[in-house]
Amino acid sequence: MANTGVVNFFTRGLSLAGIGLCVYAFFVSTALQQNPKHAPYCNIDAQFNCTNYLTSKHIKGFGLVGKYLGEKSPLNQPNAFYGLGVYAAITLFSKFHFYEEV
Repeated sequence: MANTGVVNFFTRGLSLAGIGLCVYAFFVSTALQQNPKHAPYCNIDAQFNCTNYLTSKHIKGFGLVGKYLGEKSPLNQPNAFYGLGVYAAITLFSKFHFYEEV
C-alpha cells in the first residue's frame, strides 16, 4: 500500500498546479473579453492554441448553465471559477485522513 503522506503530497502538488492553470485561464479569458486581439502565452501554434477554447460558448457554465438557466444566472460563471473551487476542495480534503486502518 502506498504511503498516504506521499499520495497527499502529490495530490496537493497537482491541485496547486490546477489552481494555477485556473487562475491563468480566468485572467486570459477576461483579457480576451476586454481586448479580442490579446495574444496569450498559451497560443503555441495554429493547431494548439487556447484562444479558440477561451472564446467559445462553452467557457461559461460549461455551455449548459446559460442554455437552461439563462445568461444572466448567477451560476453562469467561467469554468475556471468552478475549477478553482474543485481544486481548492481537493487540496483541503487531502489534509484530512478519511480512512480506517484494519
